Amino acid sequence: MGSEKSEGETAARAHQEEIEAPPVSPQAPEGSPGKGAAASWPDASDGPFHQVQFDSLLDTLDQIGNGAVLLNAAGQVLDLNPAARRHVGAGIALNRDRLGASDPRSDAELQALLRSLKPYHSRSRGRSVALSRSNAPPLFAHVLQLNVDSNAKTAAAGLLILTDPLVRREPSPALLAQAFGFTPAEARLASGLAQGLDLQEISELHRVSVGTLRVQLKSIFAKTQTKRQAQLAVLLARLSF
Repeated sequence: MGSEKSEGETAARAHQEEIEAPPVSPQAPEGSPGKGAAASWPDASDGPFHQVQFDSLLDTLDQIGNGAVLLNAAGQVLDLNPAARRHVGAGIALNRDRLGASDPRSDAELQALLRSLKPYHSRSRGRSVALSRSNAPPLFAHVLQLNVDSNAKTAAAGLLILTDPLVRREPSPALLAQAFGFTPAEARLASGLAQGLDLQEISELHRVSVGTLRVQLKSIFAKTQTKRQAQLAVLLARLSF
């Protein structure tokens, strides 16, 4: 009798301990911090993580024809993409880690623009200036403050984007076909108009009569809900990158 009572009490204690036991955590991945060690998973504040982001940003802007210069809060150059390098000596100037404009008058405007960079917590809206060039239209510079709360010299605080009006940009025929239901011929015509060509030039380029192009243009007006070539040109410019 006593033995049965003892066995019952033991089973009850074991059941109670099982209920009160803390849940078992999933096993950490191999190479993760052990017990008592701080976790070190990468997040957006890690330097290497930010560098990968900025490299991708510079590369993306280069692919769409925009120069880009990464700057710290003091206006020093941290990195620049190939499109920006092509403007060195023809719009912008580099003196070690300092960015300037080739034109002295434009340089004063650019330096004021760079001084507008502030720490993240006092971020202001971006500003733009035109940088004069000899024998070419101005180069347009727009500075954006970056969402990085750091005062370190190696921390990126701003991005200077350079837009060259001589770089031809037009929406792809595939995008136009998808967006508006253009036929291949209509997409080619719209793409040509976005490049600044007139109907006669497009006619000669694609060996299509101007009369045929006018019929296609009327269809393009209907599909884009525009009435004149000027309206269509504005629309196409907004889709160009």
